[in-house]
Amino acid sequence: MLSIRRVVKSFDSRPGGSVPVLAGIDLDIASGEFFCLLGGSGCGKTTLLNILAGFEAPSAGEISLDGAAINGAGPDRVVFFQNADAALFPWLTAEENVAFGLRIKGMGEAACAPIAEQWLRLVGLWEHRGKFPQQLSGGMKQRIQIARGLAIDPAMLLMDEPFAALDAITRRLMHAELLRIWSATSKTVVFVTHDVAEAVILADRIGVMTRGPSARIKAVIPVELPRPRDPGHPRFAEAYGRIEALLMPEAQA
Repeated sequence: MLSIRRVVKSFDSRPGGSVPVLAGIDLDIASGEFFCLLGGSGCGKTTLLNILAGFEAPSAGEISLDGAAINGAGPDRVVFFQNADAALFPWLTAEENVAFGLRIKGMGEAACAPIAEQWLRLVGLWEHRGKFPQQLSGGMKQRIQIARGLAIDPAMLLMDEPFAALDAITRRLMHAELLRIWSATSKTVVFVTHDVAEAVILADRIGVMTRGPSARIKAVIPVELPRPRDPGHPRFAEAYGRIEALLMPEAQA
């Protein structure tokens, strides 16, 4: 579904020169796959996600989605940000936030209503449809952000550490919620994280990135564990240890 070939990214630096961020990324992601990009801070995970979203252009290389080149942002890809407070409109209710993308597409209120209800029910927030973002918990805000993105029926969900600001218990609950939604929708997900356990809990495969600058994909690790995944299970610990062993040399470099 998603093809990334020889992608390079550098940013201009002043005075003169450039800063190399990504150095030759090659990756294929299948339709319906849950793929995690894992690496330390500053390794270029978010830069690569922004390129997939069309927010940034690669300095070199090619990216295509279902055979069509990605040359900018589009409704076939939706980005979910770490800070749901910044992503939601505080003057709109939960239902109005979910319907916002549909209204932008030109749909009338009557046509938007059943679609917004469908996704609010899927994320378990229909009873909170009349509340404003400031009346919702952090986890509920993230679920509203997810419902709003799903409402426009994108092919791919691009998630940039969406649960990083949540407490540990809420984060675990959101992992289960996201996997439930993913299972129900069969959407393709690219999920950025620096948390090894989070990646092992969520992913079909994990792309482990090298330390920046000039980062690349060091290894792609399949996670062959049945869901739901128990962090206390010996096979979970084995997968965690294998991935941590790939990351430790990068952190110590």
